[in-house]
Amino acid sequence: MRFFKKKIIFLALFGAISLILNLSILKLHASGVNIEFLKSVHLPIQTIQGTSSALNMLLCILMVFTDYNYGRKIALSCILLTISIDLFIIFSSGDFTPFPGIITSLITLITVEFASRYSKKITISSYTDSLTGLRNRRAFINTLDDFMETNTPFYLAYFELKNLHAINEKSGYKIGDIGIKAVAGRLSQCCATNMELGKDFLFRLDGSSAFALIFTVEQNAEKKLSDLIYVLENPITFKRGSGNLDFKVDLAAGLVKFPENGRTFLDLSKNIDTALNYAKLTNKHFAIFSDKELQEVQKKKYGIVNLINDAFENDRFTLMYQPEFNAATKEIRGFEALLRLKGEHNEIILPEAFIPEAEKSALIKKIGEYVLEHAMLEFKEIIKKTQSELILSVNISAMEIADPHFASVIEKLVEKTLFPPQCLELEITEHSLTTSSETVFENMVRLKNSGIQFALDDFGNGYSSISQLLKVPIDLIKIDKSIIENIDSNSINQEIVDTMIYMGHILKCKVLSEGVESENQLEIIKKHGCDYVQGFVWSKPLSFEETQALCSIKK
Repeated sequence: MRFFKKKIIFLALFGAISLILNLSILKLHASGVNIEFLKSVHLPIQTIQGTSSALNMLLCILMVFTDYNYGRKIALSCILLTISIDLFIIFSSGDFTPFPGIITSLITLITVEFASRYSKKITISSYTDSLTGLRNRRAFINTLDDFMETNTPFYLAYFELKNLHAINEKSGYKIGDIGIKAVAGRLSQCCATNMELGKDFLFRLDGSSAFALIFTVEQNAEKKLSDLIYVLENPITFKRGSGNLDFKVDLAAGLVKFPENGRTFLDLSKNIDTALNYAKLTNKHFAIFSDKELQEVQKKKYGIVNLINDAFENDRFTLMYQPEFNAATKEIRGFEALLRLKGEHNEIILPEAFIPEAEKSALIKKIGEYVLEHAMLEFKEIIKKTQSELILSVNISAMEIADPHFASVIEKLVEKTLFPPQCLELEITEHSLTTSSETVFENMVRLKNSGIQFALDDFGNGYSSISQLLKVPIDLIKIDKSIIENIDSNSINQEIVDTMIYMGHILKCKVLSEGVESENQLEIIKKHGCDYVQGFVWSKPLSFEETQALCSIKK
């Protein structure tokens, strides 16, 4: 709206200047007086007319490029006025001096027509998605600005094609694009026929599988959205080669209302993304940001984020260390650093309560660097006092190891803390190997060359393949405690553990069993040749002071 007002102001200004020029020429011709310039230069009327024609031509072209629609109409009116004045002068005085001006005006008329068509094409292209023909993100933002500037209430829905990535992987991007076009066609048809909405309120958000739709408040947005998804989720069939291919549409949608759920584009976008993500996580067709269930989730989310930020500000994080023992000799191999958070009343909050939320944002990187630096600084003192090469094992998130700068961050921390790199072990999960695998591999190789070791945590609880394990430089495999906990009562679990230990040794890795809590479990894994043990059977997680004391005794 603001941009439109600016265009109107410019058009009015250009039109007024053109009108003044034309009326001035008419008046000058009627008086028949030349213009005296700087008391020494006399400008004939013909010169003034030529200059005026050139300026008029420039103004008309500027009007067209300001707005191809209104600008063209005003420019044509100015040109016709100029021609009329020139013809009036010719017929009233018999003086053909203005005739070249008429030729210039006709040339301007042709130029304006071509310029308006070009401007129209460029303008429409800049507001149109090239794949679907729907209006694009730029048009979407402008439309929202118009609604919000006039404080007009509306509903905003985002649709996302959840299975597009799988379709692209399976059938190729060409098929994915065909599917997006088909969904866009259905959306457009439904909006035009069933929802009394034109294409001006339907948008494709560029370069993604997401669409946006604006509902007026008079409509039952929730029902319309439900009906729309029902129609859209019918399979789309199109020809591929000699046969047909069914395109299954799996949609999720989020819905917000202006101004209740946000008064700015940023707030609306954030809240509708929240609703959309909630719909995807809960496998619902759509979620409304104002739903009580979603609000509770949001409240809990922000509570956790605030808890983490408060822990950084008030130094509420603390580290515990759980020993890893040689299964045969009970000699300490090293310690795994475990993060804990102290609540307002000094209650201990386990990572399970806040790490999953942190992993959804950059907070996980901040937490990761905190744990690494503090653990290395503390544990360096134990290594120094015991004159040993005990291993410090630190958990690394998938987001961290997939960061192209991760290796540099670790190298700088090692240099900063003067920690011996051969004593540092980074634990990654199987999920890390499936995320940005090339970057993960490069980071691991670079750090491995620096002497740092790697452990694969929670083995058996993820999705890594043997081929992936063969590629990465793993030193230790940690069998997940969910497999160990029933090993003394389930023969199948025993066979699985035996196979995993055997597989780890084939891969030239040592194997550690997590969560060993009883002597019976301990005897079974020792029988199957497991190298290391971690669990309550021999030690719970210890404070730093308790860790120091244990290392002194073992020394």
